[in-house]
Amino acid sequence: MMGKEAAVLEMKGATLDPQSNHVVQSRTHVWAGAAILGCLSLAYTLLYWNRFLAPSAGATSFYAAEEILRGRVPYRDFLFLTPPLHALKTALLIALFGHKLIVPRLDGMIERVIIAWLLYFWLVRFFRVSSVLLGVFFGILVFSQDAADSLANYHHDSVFWAVAAGLCASLHLDRADGRRGTLLSFASGVFAGLCFATKQTTGLGVLFAIPILVGLLHARGGQWRNALRFASYYAAGWAVPMGALILWLYWTNALPAFISSIFMASSSKGDMLTVVSRPFLQNGFLFSTVLLATAALALCVTILPVRHRTDPQNRTVITGIGAAVALVLGAASVYTAIGWPGNVQWEDAHFGNVPVTMQWIRVFFRLFHSGTLILPITGSLLIFCFCSTDLFRSTMSRRRVQVWFFSGLSFAIAYMLSLSWQNYSPMALPALALIVAAALDRFASFSAISFYIVLAFFCLLIYGYVGSKLMQPYLWMDWIEASVNVANHTSHLPKLAGLRLSDPTLADTEAVTRLILTHSSPSDTLLVYPYFPLFYVLTDRRPPTYAFNHYLDVAPDAICARDIQTLRAHPPRVIVYMAENLRELAQDEMIFRAGRPSGSRDVARTIEGIVANYRLLFTFQLYNTKRQINLYVRP
Repeated sequence: MMGKEAAVLEMKGATLDPQSNHVVQSRTHVWAGAAILGCLSLAYTLLYWNRFLAPSAGATSFYAAEEILRGRVPYRDFLFLTPPLHALKTALLIALFGHKLIVPRLDGMIERVIIAWLLYFWLVRFFRVSSVLLGVFFGILVFSQDAADSLANYHHDSVFWAVAAGLCASLHLDRADGRRGTLLSFASGVFAGLCFATKQTTGLGVLFAIPILVGLLHARGGQWRNALRFASYYAAGWAVPMGALILWLYWTNALPAFISSIFMASSSKGDMLTVVSRPFLQNGFLFSTVLLATAALALCVTILPVRHRTDPQNRTVITGIGAAVALVLGAASVYTAIGWPGNVQWEDAHFGNVPVTMQWIRVFFRLFHSGTLILPITGSLLIFCFCSTDLFRSTMSRRRVQVWFFSGLSFAIAYMLSLSWQNYSPMALPALALIVAAALDRFASFSAISFYIVLAFFCLLIYGYVGSKLMQPYLWMDWIEASVNVANHTSHLPKLAGLRLSDPTLADTEAVTRLILTHSSPSDTLLVYPYFPLFYVLTDRRPPTYAFNHYLDVAPDAICARDIQTLRAHPPRVIVYMAENLRELAQDEMIFRAGRPSGSRDVARTIEGIVANYRLLFTFQLYNTKRQINLYVRP
């Protein structure tokens, strides 16, 4: 590179890679983008992280962690259908920092900033700083949009470990020989093992995807020895966390139950064909539509000619400012109730007096979001297939090799996560960061105007996603959390310290907790149905049954039948019961069980028979719904 040309490019924040002929940013430019991304991700999460309760998903691992600290073991003493690493990590956090629900949330918030940085430094080696900055931040937004996202969740932990494993393998591809390549192979295996120890489906996809992809890349150059060396050290690394976990389970006599639980020796998720086809058939029309739209978008992007290879630093600054302004405006719409989405209840099923224009905006945004959650599968698959055409050509550039690996791993992660649910927000990473960064990079290569047009569109999306999340930070099992701007109340309950909650949520939670503590002793049992383990946590009571969650997709029929016998023989002192919506239950049974009735129906009928002899103490209606929760005590 000529000295004058290098100086000019350095001023613009970029140089040229002589091997791949693609932009490589200066170190100052890269670190500036990382700082902006970290600030954006942290600022977004700080807006809502402690302003919702999440009594269902948000308390599951916390309950399991407290039970572990009391000497009880998952699988052996209570039903647990995922590997225990997230619960063990939560137990460690509780032991270090106390029994407060806010502690694992703080850990989750920090983890999200770290995963943003991991993806950023992975992708910025092959795409412009401005493109990666926006792609990763948008991915973080979508990643957090699940209605039941409680920040501290094993799904998100599994993606974190998967990204760490993939990044190490990606770095190994650049340094296959020598001690550094060996250490990266081993580290990739360790992180893949931690992923499997957190969630079996994501872990299984990562376990096989990484060595297969890396092996093919080594094989294309005839480097079979490097392929075998990577596989050997990768397997050794994977065995470290998994070996420790298996030894602990064996020592606690929980290993057989663990194997039965995590490999789906149950009927809760449906048969194997239903599980593996769920990403494509749960909503076949949506999947087909997004696939066609993805192909059309890919065609439009790829036909754009490359005219500019520089990435001025001011473009990164403008991208950061645009995203920050959109974030602030999204929050302002909620706190001022001006404009969409802050002046409507996002999940309200009744439009009422909402203007027609507002209705169309909401409908479009919901449809767009649903399609965006399919895009990690369709987009990563198309990129993978496109790059595969050059796989065994000697002219395949280092950039194309890395994009091929990234897209293949992204597809594996998104697909395995979608086995639980087709439209699931954790599927967004790492795939969505790659898709958006690659598209923006091509628009930036074509012209500055086209880049800024697309940037404006994404800023509008950021505005909508931020406002929507703040309007409804949590919803599951019909428990709707109010907007963060009214979550201003603190609780006297020690385990809720640090949380700020809305008045109806806090009042009902404290009332139920107080009544349970008043009408039961520590030796008495409590049953909460269908799924609000928070009350086990707040009262330090446990159920008489083996399962503490009888929700249809996690409670096998055989376990339900076993627990019914336990309930009849040993009825609990207190029962917190919400009758399920039979129409919604039938829809879920169609998705998970091809229409077959679930064992949870029998559990509900048993409870309704038992409470006929109980006294109704308290009834409250869930916020913004017509659903009621009743509290019964045995005379």
